[in-house]
Amino acid sequence: IAEDNNENIWAGSENGLIKLDRNGGYVYKLMNEPKNENSVISNNILKILCDRSGVIWIGTDRGLDKFDPAVQRFTHFQNSVNDTNSLTENAVLSIYEDKHSELWIGTYFGLNKLDKNTGKFRHYKKNPDDPKSISNNYVFSFCEDLNNNFWIGTGGGLNIFDRNTETFFHFTESNGLPNGVIAGIESGNDGNLWISTFRGISRFSVKENQFRNYDSDDGLLSNMFNTGAYFKNAKGQILFG
Repeated sequence: IAEDNNENIWAGSENGLIKLDRNGGYVYKLMNEPKNENSVISNNILKILCDRSGVIWIGTDRGLDKFDPAVQRFTHFQNSVNDTNSLTENAVLSIYEDKHSELWIGTYFGLNKLDKNTGKFRHYKKNPDDPKSISNNYVFSFCEDLNNNFWIGTGGGLNIFDRNTETFFHFTESNGLPNGVIAGIESGNDGNLWISTFRGISRFSVKENQFRNYDSDDGLLSNMFNTGAYFKNAKGQILFG
């Protein structure tokens, strides 16, 4: 679910893309039409993001869609074995626009950064021979903290990305995480990170590099959290699902 610049609500499902016009009270359903290139690329919608310019980005099981409401047009981005600058994999797990308006896309086969001007992707994949590569190719979550550190949650640990050297530093269970699957990340107003995993929630002190873990013994309804189900509201409250 996402809200665009005109306060319309966009919702994804396994059966198409839904737009709720809050001003007129109308509901529109956008479906894949096999013979229409200007339709959503797949009916299985996994992620939606509305960027600062008003463009709607839609992650599906068959690639990434860009929808420009101004011209009512879809642009499709998919993996191509003949194009080394294409999306690494078609199942889009996460989409994030950073403070520099750069667009990041997480998949089951690495992290992608899209150049919006050229339509080309820069790839970041786990390299077993490079300890400064991303820790895992499953990319589920993103967060920028109060100090502009860029955090990336994967299926194998928490990563902090150095934009200058384009390298990654990892935090895993050996560093105190309760579990390696980082389902969600949010930065608290105090500068600490709050992290949901498949084995509870963790608070990470960025200053001290220390984790404090919470599970059902601390009052959580469950230790299992869903990837991508995290949100920080205007009051600074952090929600995990």
